[in-house]
Amino acid sequence: MSDQIREIWQRFDDLVDKAQTPEAKVLVEAIKLQTQLINLRLAVLEHLPAVSALSKPRP
Repeated sequence: MSDQIREIWQRFDDLVDKAQTPEAKVLVEAIKLQTQLINLRLAVLEHLPAVSALSKPRP
């Protein structure tokens, strides 16, 4: 995992710690879970040949 992603997860954790209500805490945790799911799905897509070819710069 990159340092940038670790920093983002830490920022989510900080927001959870600072949440003043249980509802706010649950909301931040839900957003973090959604972000993790999207991250996992995008990571899989990066390994597909067609997507990988599209993301490479053309000469």
